[in-house]
Amino acid sequence: MADYSDAFTFIKTQLEDWGLGILAHDVEGYLKGGDTPTVAMAKLRDTQSYKTRFKANELRRQKGMAVLSEAEYISNEMQYRNVMRSYGLPEGFYDAQDDFINFLANDVSPQEMRDRVVLAAERYIFAPPEDKEQFTRFGLTPGQAIATILDPQRAEPLIRQTVTAASLAAEAARAFSDRERLSTDRAMELSKLGVTEAEARRGFGELAGREETDLAIARRQGRNVGREDLENEALLGRRNVQLDQARAQEQADFRSSYVGTQGGLTRRTGRDY
Repeated sequence: MADYSDAFTFIKTQLEDWGLGILAHDVEGYLKGGDTPTVAMAKLRDTQSYKTRFKANELRRQKGMAVLSEAEYISNEMQYRNVMRSYGLPEGFYDAQDDFINFLANDVSPQEMRDRVVLAAERYIFAPPEDKEQFTRFGLTPGQAIATILDPQRAEPLIRQTVTAASLAAEAARAFSDRERLSTDRAMELSKLGVTEAEARRGFGELAGREETDLAIARRQGRNVGREDLENEALLGRRNVQLDQARAQEQADFRSSYVGTQGGLTRRTGRDY
């Protein structure tokens, strides 16, 4: 029997580095049976344990992409993990091998990962306090929000809508200095209707300057107009018949009052003269 101890020690060390130390016994059997180290490694790569460990390579192969060497694969995993840690993601959150399969399978480089984390960190971790409060209201922790952005498979429409809804609520709170301006249900409704953060910033900004005036006009004219109607006009472009009629009547009343006042002044001025 040939001396296989050096080859076994080398392969065993590699397996431990890959997290596949459990396969060392199989390697020993291959080598004892007369397989060369190259053949033994080929057999290892055909085991289910190996395929599970380097699952992203099979997904890459199916997409026609080049597979990564074990060293490249593990190096990318380590760099992903270091990026997560450097931006404060909690331990145990997106730092396991299975968490990185999608990134590896989609050829996401560590630099691209870092760029994604930077954008997510700026949005969630470094957000103004009032924004963070809205994210909390919608049940989004910074780590969860970052994870949602980083994993394309989790970017379901509802999640995106939830993130947008929190942003809309933050814009409303900023414009009106009222942290409870939008309920979670109302913010989600606006998000589902396609209102963007930029549209909310512009719409709520404009609405803050005229809401009380519009509501007062509606009350004077006996029209049933509420805050939501004004939001629909400012954010969704939906005109409200009751509000339009109230504004028109208010203008008509003003013109009538103005003309009457001017007529009274003219008559008094004529008599006095």
